[in-house]
Amino acid sequence: MFATKVELGNHQSIAFDDIEGTALAVTRGTLWITQENDTHDVVLGPGDVWMVERDGLTIIEAQNDASFRAMGRAFEREWKAAHGKPWWSRAIDSLWALGSRPRFVPYY
Repeated sequence: MFATKVELGNHQSIAFDDIEGTALAVTRGTLWITQENDTHDVVLGPGDVWMVERDGLTIIEAQNDASFRAMGRAFEREWKAAHGKPWWSRAIDSLWALGSRPRFVPYY
């Protein structure tokens, strides 16, 4: 199992369903985390590590530009569902967005 690196801009947020047991390790910035049916929010800074305590909706918001690593099977499943395209497909999408037309060259 590998850690997924996630980068968020200032006040950008992401939400995940049912990622109990996912470890979050902040590498830059500050994260505000809230879990469904929990009255206690969590604030993490660089170097902090925290584990999602329950299933349900978990919202992670960057209080400034932030990045973190997430590790857990439930997180990987949710992340792949949201970002399911393979890397090469995302790279082609990025080239199209920049106005370039990708040129495919056969591999010899």
